Amino acid sequence: MPNSGIGLVAAVLIFALVANCHGSPTLLQPLGKSIPHEDSGVAFTFEREVTIFGTAYPANTQHYMSRRNGRITFGSSSDTSTLNPSEIRPHSMLHLAELFIQDFPEAGNTHQGRLSRDDLREVEAIVRENFWNNAGFSAIGGNTFTWQNQRSSARLPENTVQAVVVFDESSTYVLYNYLAMNFIEARGYKLLSGFSRANSYDTVQLPFSGDTAPRLPQVSGIGNRTLGRYVYRIDMWPPKRGGCLTDDGDSVLSSTVVRDSILGGNIAIVSGRCHEPGNSGTCTVTMGGATLGESSTIECSGSANCTGAGVFLACPIPPAFRQGQARLSLAINTIPGAFSTNISLVSPDESVSGKIELAGEFENWMKLSSQGLQITYDSTLRGIPTLRVVGYSEAGLTQIDSTNTPMKTLLEVTAENDGQMDVSELSCPSETPECETHHIGFLEIVDGGYPPRYLRSRIMPLGWFVHKYYTKKQQPEWYRQKCSALSATDEVTQQTREKLQALTCPGNLLQARAESSRYLRLSYCPDLPLGCSSATPSQTCFVSRAVAEADLRSAPASICCYDATAGHLIYQDFIGAQSGNDWSQHGSRAIRSHPEGVAPGGNNALLPGRVAFMSHWYWDALQFFYCCRWSNVGDCPFYFMNERPTPKVSTFVAGRGGGIVGDPHLTSFNGRPYLFNGIGEYWLQRTDDNFQVQGRFLRLQPNDNATVLVAVAVRVRTGATFQVSVVTAANGSPRFRLYRREPDTGYQTEISLTVGRPYIEGGVTVLLASLDNIVVQLSSNDQSMGIDLYAADGMDYMNAFVALSASLKGLTRGLLGQWTDDVDNEFVDVNGDKIAFRPNATEFHYQFCKKNQLTTVDASLFVYEGSRNNIFLRYNRDFVEPYERKAVFSADNINPHGEEQSTCQSNADCIFDLRVMQNTNIARQTREKSEEFGSMQASANETVVGRYCDKPAVRGLTLPADIALTEGARVQLSCAPTLHATRAQETVECTRQTDGTLRWQPDPSELGFDCQIGSGPEPANQANVGLIVGITVPLALLLIIGVIVIIFLVMRRKSTGQTGGGKGKPNSSRQPQSVGASRTTIVSEGSTGGGIDNQGQSNRRVDGSTGRQYETRQQQQQQQQQQQQQQQQMDQADDPRRSYDSDQMVPMEPAGSFNPEYASIGNQKGQSRSEVV
Repeated sequence: MPNSGIGLVAAVLIFALVANCHGSPTLLQPLGKSIPHEDSGVAFTFEREVTIFGTAYPANTQHYMSRRNGRITFGSSSDTSTLNPSEIRPHSMLHLAELFIQDFPEAGNTHQGRLSRDDLREVEAIVRENFWNNAGFSAIGGNTFTWQNQRSSARLPENTVQAVVVFDESSTYVLYNYLAMNFIEARGYKLLSGFSRANSYDTVQLPFSGDTAPRLPQVSGIGNRTLGRYVYRIDMWPPKRGGCLTDDGDSVLSSTVVRDSILGGNIAIVSGRCHEPGNSGTCTVTMGGATLGESSTIECSGSANCTGAGVFLACPIPPAFRQGQARLSLAINTIPGAFSTNISLVSPDESVSGKIELAGEFENWMKLSSQGLQITYDSTLRGIPTLRVVGYSEAGLTQIDSTNTPMKTLLEVTAENDGQMDVSELSCPSETPECETHHIGFLEIVDGGYPPRYLRSRIMPLGWFVHKYYTKKQQPEWYRQKCSALSATDEVTQQTREKLQALTCPGNLLQARAESSRYLRLSYCPDLPLGCSSATPSQTCFVSRAVAEADLRSAPASICCYDATAGHLIYQDFIGAQSGNDWSQHGSRAIRSHPEGVAPGGNNALLPGRVAFMSHWYWDALQFFYCCRWSNVGDCPFYFMNERPTPKVSTFVAGRGGGIVGDPHLTSFNGRPYLFNGIGEYWLQRTDDNFQVQGRFLRLQPNDNATVLVAVAVRVRTGATFQVSVVTAANGSPRFRLYRREPDTGYQTEISLTVGRPYIEGGVTVLLASLDNIVVQLSSNDQSMGIDLYAADGMDYMNAFVALSASLKGLTRGLLGQWTDDVDNEFVDVNGDKIAFRPNATEFHYQFCKKNQLTTVDASLFVYEGSRNNIFLRYNRDFVEPYERKAVFSADNINPHGEEQSTCQSNADCIFDLRVMQNTNIARQTREKSEEFGSMQASANETVVGRYCDKPAVRGLTLPADIALTEGARVQLSCAPTLHATRAQETVECTRQTDGTLRWQPDPSELGFDCQIGSGPEPANQANVGLIVGITVPLALLLIIGVIVIIFLVMRRKSTGQTGGGKGKPNSSRQPQSVGASRTTIVSEGSTGGGIDNQGQSNRRVDGSTGRQYETRQQQQQQQQQQQQQQQQMDQADDPRRSYDSDQMVPMEPAGSFNPEYASIGNQKGQSRSEVV
């Protein structure tokens, strides 16, 4: 793939040949062409295609060696990048040392050239010795880059560095030599020795960079301990360090795994401190104070693929079952301390580790029966690879960890060696009991290398794999029984059901956007193979924070979907495709397990229902497959929709919002606008216990009359601090950078973000919603806060909307004030002092705003490059005079004219910014965001009580996607497809009551309208129909014969009595039957778990809330009529009760029912009653 604009910025790499083991390297000869002093650099090419950080550059592509700046730029014939570390460089670079070489003869010499064949062989040997599993590397080309005796002035010491880039058909390496490193800080920037990637903010530094760069020639980074030499693989990002380090003080660990699945399973080859062969090591992975796993290291065996004894160690990555930043540490028994590095644990579908690709559309893998299920994978696997089908289930687990694992290998077969395989015919073995429970999972291939390499597919439903198992057991519709189990009544399910029924959604799209403290854009939709935005009609969906009590084995949440144009809530519906049962999920719904999971604090056990991604797959997506994609007889609306209902709107409790726009205009949570003239770092909001939010305001260059918001820093309780900064970016790149800082060690790192995927750690969730919008959500128990940041178009500043949950009312303080009913005392500074509002901006600044400015570096949450104290003081100097004299306009005295009128349309904030900054682009954005935030704030500040009706509580009801359930809305009660109504359709209206609330009239629950599964036989019970018919038909025939015999005997007796016997008197030996004669009523009930009763008749359905099986009303009426006719025949034949009064008769009950009134009559008369359950 040729590079067309994407560059990679790489950093320093140097190589040189060594004279002896612990000595300094010598420069690799020949040095190549010399670059004239008057030139800033020289363009060069590679003779073959070269891949740098994932981008392939064709042969003879122009690259650039910068003589003055000590760096190499790929994909460009010049180097125009500035040294400002906050700006994205447009191309990839290797940064050896920012030397600032000037144009004078004493500056030293610079050379560039290609390696000879003999030189290639020597470099090739060093690569083989310093990279595990790279013993087959064979270099086909390479170039040298040398800065010899360089200095930026005649009085400064000299610097000598050299880099060598070598490559084969699939990999690229850089080796460097540092002979002398005497860099002196210049232009206010620290030395960067390392790598950077174009069009992103990713950087990797050498073990020593910045202030410690002079140590680079004093430490060895390769296995033979030659000082000043380091080696990296750079065809991928991030670059991988080879070899090992001889320095005792450095603790940086380089790992081949930097981003892995939450399910673990990979093995990371690590580069840290050099050790002696045979030394034992321990690998530990921790997250959030919890130890996820500890294991012994895997050592280089000295085999053909591992020739660097004492150089390599490997660490297994354990399953974490939670996402976020983990710490991988390596301790060696003979070396004090431990080396460590961060690893991002992400969705199994996002891991950049080895992949098994599922060929074709993922839709095919979601079906029960599909042909041509092909997989493709790396064909260079070693040894004999094994393919595994791994299932996942949380059934029966009370906690989840590496011991109580939800994963189980269901099948193992030998994989093909050519990188492709058809798995259509694979089936779960009949002797594997987990085939009954593990119905989601993934494919895994393990090769025969040392250590083994693992490849995995994305998570998928395993219906195609287990359906053959059930078919062999003559249970072709097994999924229906799984679906009906949603109605289980066990304690855990009942607790969760109560939480699901209490969930709420904001009333409209604007209100949902204003509630970033509790709702974020939905980004993980496993039941929509094309992603969350693929549902039709078009919808915009949000997911709420999880309801996560400490002992709840679930993490309930609302998914709230809105019409993307009209903005009203879309109520849960399922729209079937023409193919029949290929249902697609659409609309709002409750879910049992939040997609992002809920991690426990410290070493507390992780509960089922809370595993990141996988619990949502198991408890929500899989149930959707059971009921909706694999069943087409009404199970979807009858069971699934009933147990995952549309959240309520009528009980939603709104929070509050405040905003910051332009130069900067602030609006408090109570809606009061004011002009803020500060420069420096300030408290935006904080609470006593949980949340800290700070903002950095700087001049908007080149206009010194304006200050703008450029960065926000946050912290939850005592966790890590996070900083979001806005930067200029190339097209297609994010406008934000996210930094993380350890509170104890001060360790700072940059975190890469992906659009649509949240980063979660310790109560902080960061979602890059788009390239120019990022949302930070802070959570602690029932309290939450959201900071919605928007990058200004073409300028390095951002606008912010800050949202509070209702639980924070009266608890915050800072520049945005306090949400309180006492609006005269809404401004509470960071010290807790209440300050009365002053319309004069300068006066209010000193009396209130200035008191919220940071006064010590210890209070700062921000990340600083270099000395924290010095840079803090640079940002937080005293209030500057020009800002004090800024013009202040109010809505009353503004008289827009000309360009102001056309740009601002009478918006006061816009006119102010246009007059101060003379920039129509900034002013226009101020107007747009001011109006947008004003609408969001108005929406957030209003209650939804009395504004909406909830979806009518009728099981199986369907609603049009384009309806808004506001006052006056009329809904015709209609059942979802494949269900039928128990009575004619009714129309109900959302009507305002005398108490101000809205309710449906007439009340749907009083109409007797119900939706039921079709009257035809249910396939799951067809096996029982024959048995029932075989029993009931003979009994009916016997009953008829018995009736005929009785009639015959009665008639004969009557005839005999009339002609004689007892002298014409009645037969005294016959006594009348007692009113309390024994009678049996059969009541059939299913299991309390709500599953289909295999002993029940096929024309019965299951009541999902109680598990009771009952007849449809029509069937009950027919059966009652038959029973009444049979009873009348018996009475007419020979029933002594005919001579009794009618009020002494005990009526026959309808089949399957029990009337206490009848029972009491029977008991009064001495009747015995038997119930068979």
